[in-house]
Amino acid sequence: MGSSKVARVYTAGGGAKNAKWSTIRSRANGGIPVTASEFAEASYGSALLARMGHYELPTYNCSELECLVGF
Repeated sequence: MGSSKVARVYTAGGGAKNAKWSTIRSRANGGIPVTASEFAEASYGSALLARMGHYELPTYNCSELECLVGF
């Protein structure tokens, strides 16, 4: 609905280094090429930012240790 068709999937992390796993993922997605991202560090940074945003949600209930140390 309004978005273009997916032409390629970029992946990062341990699975990106495994050619067989990338082939399985490509086949599962209808043959769309799965390519290891050149900038894998960006996904790690994005994950950290998302994690920090999660802590700011009013519905987040921290564990006793997290509340004490301010995670």
